Amino acid sequence: MNPCVSGMIMVMEVGIMIKNVKNLNLLKASNRNKRLHAIAQVLSIMSLALACVCPLQSVHAQSEIEFGMDQADGVDIWLITDIHYMAPSLTDGGQRFEIFQKQAAGMDYEYGPNRMEALIKQIETAQMDDEQPQALIVAGDLTSNGEYQAMLDLAEYFGRIEALGTEVLVIPGNHDIHNGWAVRFEEKKTIKVQQTSPADFAEIFADFGYGEAVARDPESLSYLAQVTDDWQLLMLDTNIYSETKGQGQSESQGRVKDETIAWAETVVKQAQVLPIMHHGALSHFRGEVQEIQNDNELDTFQQFLVAHRIPLTLAGHLHTQHITSLQTPDFTLKEVITTSFSIYPGKIGKIQLSTNSVNYQQIDLDMRFTFEADEYDQYMTHLADLHENSTHLIIFDTLYNDQTLKPYTEEISEVFEALNLSFFKGSVSEDWAQLEVALAGIDDHIADSDYRFFNDYLELILSTKDYSQTQLGVDW
Repeated sequence: MNPCVSGMIMVMEVGIMIKNVKNLNLLKASNRNKRLHAIAQVLSIMSLALACVCPLQSVHAQSEIEFGMDQADGVDIWLITDIHYMAPSLTDGGQRFEIFQKQAAGMDYEYGPNRMEALIKQIETAQMDDEQPQALIVAGDLTSNGEYQAMLDLAEYFGRIEALGTEVLVIPGNHDIHNGWAVRFEEKKTIKVQQTSPADFAEIFADFGYGEAVARDPESLSYLAQVTDDWQLLMLDTNIYSETKGQGQSESQGRVKDETIAWAETVVKQAQVLPIMHHGALSHFRGEVQEIQNDNELDTFQQFLVAHRIPLTLAGHLHTQHITSLQTPDFTLKEVITTSFSIYPGKIGKIQLSTNSVNYQQIDLDMRFTFEADEYDQYMTHLADLHENSTHLIIFDTLYNDQTLKPYTEEISEVFEALNLSFFKGSVSEDWAQLEVALAGIDDHIADSDYRFFNDYLELILSTKDYSQTQLGVDW
């Protein structure tokens, strides 16, 4: 595996569908240019994983949220991330929007409202079964590109969830604040629309964390939420954004400000604290456990976690379900990345907080709450096709001039489509028996190629096959 290159994060984040607003002006480009442009978008899926994603960087009020549960029984919380919600009022479904959707690296922008309706119904059903989550965490990238109207739409959905008795706690992602690509799609053109400022975000979501926080960081959109007498959630804003109106693409890389770490030092002393963030605190896709020999190798935020004996962080951003650990000389840090809510097949992280432990389990978003049987099948096929078509495009373009592998393009594409679907939903270990058989059919072809991309990507996928990416228990 090539070593982790932090600069690649900027290119690879799946949300980089990128150039998708800027390049929508290229409707009449040549076929070759169109093909290259599509590949640029799809590369975000595979290079996301191949970059061996690096962690975020570190750079130099009192009112309690009431959850109403029996604290002796602990608390159940659901987590979703990377909703990438597109407000229906911001698109007419025309030619520009269709191009935007095709460039979305496996994400779906058409059925966001359906997913939110299904989520509400699923919480309502869980309530009737006495399994209602006490809280719903939304860990950033709420919107496509930070459109103010999309934030308002989501606030309405969150209000309905709270009306059921489930508290909603949100933090922004790198797509959400002062994003210069906030647009409305109208026939063959895009029209800039209102962006969301940091103040807007805190105001719109005042009822969903910001107005009810135990403490707020004056230097960011971070805050502390009290969920039980024993447990607090440290809701961290890890994003890099301008304090004024954005002019272009939002910054993909993440960090925790030194000022935010200093603030956190002052507020995490009285309870067990579970950090929630958009960008991860650890490097991913280097194997199940990474080891360091000296605490000096930790960045500032990792040092904060070790100093406060916080063994687990929960994050999103990568769109890939993944669990990793970092072993220090005397402590182990673990992190769970929950896959994107907007890609196949749609997942939720279920977190159980007990007195001295945290358990995480991936559960399904059940779209049958909002679709009839035939509609449900069509929807799931649609999501899978979006993901598979992205893989298909990159494989075909990669092999276009590779005389060794070109004759096997269809075979290789079919296998990698299956591998990619399993990898992103975190089920390689569960699917491995079938994947291994499929992979055996192209192993020799890949081995004979001088092109490192396939070997590196296979090595990455193989690193996840021997342990679960979908469940984890951590003692506190």
